[in-house]
Amino acid sequence: MLRTPTRNKWYELALNDRRWFADGPPHWKGADQLFEATTKQKKRIERLSHFSKTKPELAPLVRTLRGCTARTRCLSVACPVCARAFKRLATKQIRTFLKLRERANEPIWSLTIVPAEWMVSSDRLLLFDFAKAAALIKRTLLKADVKWAIGAFDFSWNVDASGRLPPRWSVHTHLMVSGDRRQIKKAMAKVFRPSAYVSRPTWTTEMQPTAFRISYPFKDFYVSKRKPIVAGEKVQDARLPVAQKLRLYTTLDLLTFSGRLIMFRVRFGTEGNLTDVSGRKRQDPQIESFMRLEHLDMAIGRGFIAF
Repeated sequence: MLRTPTRNKWYELALNDRRWFADGPPHWKGADQLFEATTKQKKRIERLSHFSKTKPELAPLVRTLRGCTARTRCLSVACPVCARAFKRLATKQIRTFLKLRERANEPIWSLTIVPAEWMVSSDRLLLFDFAKAAALIKRTLLKADVKWAIGAFDFSWNVDASGRLPPRWSVHTHLMVSGDRRQIKKAMAKVFRPSAYVSRPTWTTEMQPTAFRISYPFKDFYVSKRKPIVAGEKVQDARLPVAQKLRLYTTLDLLTFSGRLIMFRVRFGTEGNLTDVSGRKRQDPQIESFMRLEHLDMAIGRGFIAF
């Protein structure tokens, strides 16, 4: 069964503010309007209802989405309306937070991590351990002496164009981080190494704090990526196969918004405001556990996470 970080219901309180479900600010190019999200929700319910006749495991998700109304939101990550509201909330609060960091002349980077170890077959996606994955990310950020970081897990269905490698789900992360770029790249390179599936597992670019760039880690659309045969060719995006969509929706519903988030030395308040907690004496409980397990990790001579 899917394992996620400790449940934190701050977003339930924050999303009581109906403005996140409306069409007001924040705005950015390509952002869904409420009508579009509602249309997607209806279509998703119809498709899931159809397939639930032969796949009864989809029935709970169908009931969840059908119960999502303007008065009582389901707050499922698999719901287009609720996912849109959460993305708007996160984008607005993170943008405000980044503007304050810019005024303090903090360097802010966009960090993408695509671990080869997180490439899993379709039937293993529901078994993916997001709690351990988040722990590994935080431990690596700690070693890189990152001031703070925030982002989310993302998903893509990767297909090898040559046919030599079987298709895999790629669980990866998009983060916004502050720290020394060289130190970050060095720490990441020690943990996340290239493989046949992933030739470049991490990359860091300068972060442009536009609403679109900030919203990207919290996107609610997912694609199938066709890996090129010749190195250097552009990766082609395509629609997800139906079977993989159903698998992903079930996973998203179990994940929760808190489980999808990765927060390092920052914290969302009950009103959705984002604060820097790096100066506090008390460590993140996960970071404290890293320090206790560090000697074990070195002793057994293998990665912190085994999938």
